[in-house]
Amino acid sequence: MHPNLLQAAQQAASLHQRGQHKAALAAIEPILSRHPPEASVHNLIGFIALAHGDSTKAERHARMAISLEADQAGHHSLLGLIMRAKQDHETAEAAFQHALALNPHEGGIWVNLGNLFRDMGRTEQAEAAYKRAISEEPGNTHAHYNLGLLLAPVAPETAETAFRAALRLDPNQADV
Repeated sequence: MHPNLLQAAQQAASLHQRGQHKAALAAIEPILSRHPPEASVHNLIGFIALAHGDSTKAERHARMAISLEADQAGHHSLLGLIMRAKQDHETAEAAFQHALALNPHEGGIWVNLGNLFRDMGRTEQAEAAYKRAISEEPGNTHAHYNLGLLLAPVAPETAETAFRAALRLDPNQADV
């Protein structure tokens, strides 16, 4: 990656982490057009645009990242997040499944797939996805927490166990 593009990407990532999404996009987009396409930069812009609420731009950049590096699970997972936000559940599921075919051991992708299944009312599949996330990454707070949310109405004791696991992993988890 060209040093100027790398510097702009680092600045954009830093601004994004501080919640300054518009400034992050302004830091990276102008310089992007002056350099050869970089999948990681398009992925970053996709994440920032999604956080900024611009799902159209986010999708365009996620698809560009995929076209440049189709074998990277993270690019497909990002597309899944974007399509979930756009409520295109079929495309989101396909993107998450593709990501998992590339990296079945990534707990975060299993959590995202579980969240999608929960949105779709497919509770058994959501539960299975959260449990797989926990199996792959026992320290994944989000997997435990989301499992608790899913099970709270039907299995309060099991939900409490999941919430307690999330709190043990992250005592600052405000929602639990």
